[in-house]
Amino acid sequence: MGFLHAEYSQYGSSEITYIFASPIHRRVAYRRLIPGPPPGTASDTITLQQACLNAIERFSPSVLHRRSTSSNISCKSSPNWGIPEAVFQDEIYCYLNYELHNLPILSEYAETKDGRIDFFVFGKKWGIEILQSGDNGRLEEHANRFQSGGKYHKWGILEDYIILNFCSKSSLDALKIKGEGNSYFGAKYHLT
Repeated sequence: MGFLHAEYSQYGSSEITYIFASPIHRRVAYRRLIPGPPPGTASDTITLQQACLNAIERFSPSVLHRRSTSSNISCKSSPNWGIPEAVFQDEIYCYLNYELHNLPILSEYAETKDGRIDFFVFGKKWGIEILQSGDNGRLEEHANRFQSGGKYHKWGILEDYIILNFCSKSSLDALKIKGEGNSYFGAKYHLT
């Protein structure tokens, strides 16, 4: 049983029409032959912010359970919140793929030797940085990479970006978030 069936258009005609065996066969063939989402899907109009928020809504609670501090010795996570940054990166990658209908998402992407962005959504020209319990210094450092003269801005390939800071409520209370007057804070989200 194949993907396509061949039939003559009319009896006695030499013109052949090819028909998919089922809608599922059509979808599988489309995915294999043409990468990315089918034209007209929601990923054509979705914003970076909405795609990330939709992906976060799908996070698996069992993956985000608190870990003991002894299992996190090698990671940069806050000692009062035992979830490594890599867990959030894995979840974002998995569910952004679902949300964007398998558009190419490159992890640890670097255009030059000067820095790597956590994720680059190739078809949309989006940059995504993930932080776990980022303090004011780390947040500002990451935001500056996207600003004029910053490491990522110099690449000239980003049309939009977002910085997602996953932290506990107690860590969020300690942050001094600058007002809307600073343009780079329009693309920063603190998620507890």
